[in-house]
Amino acid sequence: MERGREKDRPVLTRQFEGPGGHFASGAKGKQAGFTLVEVLISILILSIALFSMVTLVTHVVALQADLEEKEEASLEAASVLKKIEYLPLKDITEGMSLEKYRNNLKYTPQLFIDGEETARGETVGKTLRFKVSWSGVRGDKELEFIRTISATGEQTRGKRMKGEQ
Repeated sequence: MERGREKDRPVLTRQFEGPGGHFASGAKGKQAGFTLVEVLISILILSIALFSMVTLVTHVVALQADLEEKEEASLEAASVLKKIEYLPLKDITEGMSLEKYRNNLKYTPQLFIDGEETARGETVGKTLRFKVSWSGVRGDKELEFIRTISATGEQTRGKRMKGEQ
C-alpha cells in the first residue's frame, strides 16, 4: 500500500520555476562550504589578530631588554660610586678619569661636582652628581644619581634624580 502512494506523488521540480524558466530563490538548494568572500574576511580577521599578538610580544621583549639594561646601569653606577667614595676628597674632581673604576664598558659614567662644603679652609664634603649613559635597545638612555660624601666617611644615601631621556 505504501508503494502505491509513492507513485501517485507529483514531481515538484517545475512548480518552483519563476518567470523565464529560471528557478526561484531557494529552489536550487544550498551549496555546502564557504564563499570566497567569507574566506577572505576570516583570513583578514586572523591576520589582524596574529599581527597584534606579534607586535605585543615584540614590545614585551624590548621592554624587558630595556629594564635589564637599566638595572645593569644602576649596578654599574653604584659600583663606581662606592669606589669613588673611598677616595680622599681632594682626589675627587669633576672630569676625573673613571676608566679604572669601570666594570662594564657598555656604560659611560660621568662625574660632576654640584657643591663643596668647607670648614676652616678645608673641604669637608662634596655633593656628587653621577651620570651613566648608554646606547640601549630603544635609543640612548641615561641615569643620574646624586650622592653627598664627607671627609669623616659619612655618606648620605644617593637617590636617582632622572630616569631615561
